[in-house]
Amino acid sequence: MSANETSKTETQPAQEVSLADALRLAQGHHKAGNLIIADRTYRDILKAVPDHYPTTLYLGILAYQRGNLDEAVVLLGKSVEIDPDDKSAWANYGVVLASRKKYEEALNAYDKAIELEPEEASNLSNKSYTLWLMKNFAEAETLARQALDKMHNHPGAMMNLGIALAEQKKLEEAEKIWQALTEITPQSSKAYSNWGNTLRSLRRIKESEEKGHKAIELDPKNPEALTNLGLTLRETGRMSEAEKLYRKATNIKPDYALAHQNLATVLYDQKKYEESVVAAKYALSFDETLTSASIICALSLKELGEHDEAINFAQKAISLDPDEPSTYLTLAEILMQVEKFDEGEAAMNEALKLSPGSIQYYTLLANIRELLAQFDGAVSALNEAIKIAPYMPALWIRKSRMLHLADRTDEAWEAIDKALELAPENIQFLLTKVDMLLTTNRKD
Repeated sequence: MSANETSKTETQPAQEVSLADALRLAQGHHKAGNLIIADRTYRDILKAVPDHYPTTLYLGILAYQRGNLDEAVVLLGKSVEIDPDDKSAWANYGVVLASRKKYEEALNAYDKAIELEPEEASNLSNKSYTLWLMKNFAEAETLARQALDKMHNHPGAMMNLGIALAEQKKLEEAEKIWQALTEITPQSSKAYSNWGNTLRSLRRIKESEEKGHKAIELDPKNPEALTNLGLTLRETGRMSEAEKLYRKATNIKPDYALAHQNLATVLYDQKKYEESVVAAKYALSFDETLTSASIICALSLKELGEHDEAINFAQKAISLDPDEPSTYLTLAEILMQVEKFDEGEAAMNEALKLSPGSIQYYTLLANIRELLAQFDGAVSALNEAIKIAPYMPALWIRKSRMLHLADRTDEAWEAIDKALELAPENIQFLLTKVDMLLTTNRKD
């Protein structure tokens, strides 16, 4: 090429790409998985034509796919403002809002999508999933069934229905859903994992383990499947195996708070208290609302003698779930260890307000009152436990001891005789009666 030819070529104007061609080019890259190029092309379009639709919509979807959730919310919110009659925009907007835990706004977006296209099952299914995230399981079940009425065997709706049923303890119904779903989608690791969860709740542990292994076989890197199988193994006492699964799950998905929480629990079970604290704190760093992580952290710290920090985590658990009686039980146990018996008694009274039918709670309350030398109060607590389980001889023998300490000797004999009536061959109970006879100078 001559110098003159070069000059002529350089002075020719660049060929302009039409808006439609640019959008098709961006979409082509998007569908092919060339997300960085697609992102740049979409943004170039918006530089030239701000708020162009549907480029704003597609860039919002791409932002969601790339994990840029806050930007996705902004872009998809803008897309429904530009074209409020596009059902796809509202549906995608709902998905992104739900991912940012803006559940009420997500429900409104799904309602708009359903209003625009009432026969679309996916919108009903997605709304069902959001309701499940909000722990509104009954309504989630209703929406999932409505989706299945629109499209029989819709996999997403079946998944949401199964989860909603399981959360409501409708376990036999849930199992039927999982069985049907695995027939429709035999390669679904998630379906098998959820089936294993339901079987564990039904106490069919061997079958639960089989489904868990199947889930991992289908997807060895499914952190939820690894965690669910870990739960089953823990229930069979295979703590070290469960620990390995939880660690694998957290390696695959480092921000998987539930896996860290379960790891903390199984480490606590193995008396690895320092490691348990670390795992529980990791769980809380990713999801500060996990009550169980706060509880297990408090219990592990108690075992390590870190009582002040243990009390703080127990108080945190109570603030997270003030209606959960076990949080007060944890606090009471720690307070007892540091001899704050009055506060421990107050915590147990709160627990009993929430769970008045717990033998364990009444027994612990009796222990606290004994340490406070409130023997009559201890007897009252044991009487409540005996109302629940009059067939338990251990409660009667404990009551006899408290009555003896309260100088209510005649009642003490009645209680110990009741214990021996229920368990006449129990050597420890016989020795307790011998001890009481000796202390009342009835040596013969």
